[in-house]
Amino acid sequence: MVSLLITSAAEEDFTEALCWYAERSQQAAEGFQAEFERALESIAADPQRFPFCDERHRYYLMRRYLSK
Repeated sequence: MVSLLITSAAEEDFTEALCWYAERSQQAAEGFQAEFERALESIAADPQRFPFCDERHRYYLMRRYLSK
């Protein structure tokens, strides 16, 4: 398993999204946080599985939590 680096900008995005969900529903916020943690585990376990978004970075799409 590889170690992951989460930038301060990504942490801010996560916190903002988590607060948004928490304002609407504690259950939704908990679901978002659990899905985020699963995403991190999946990425760390097998990063090659995910597509590149540029030459150096890959991404994981949390489909349930896409902004419309």
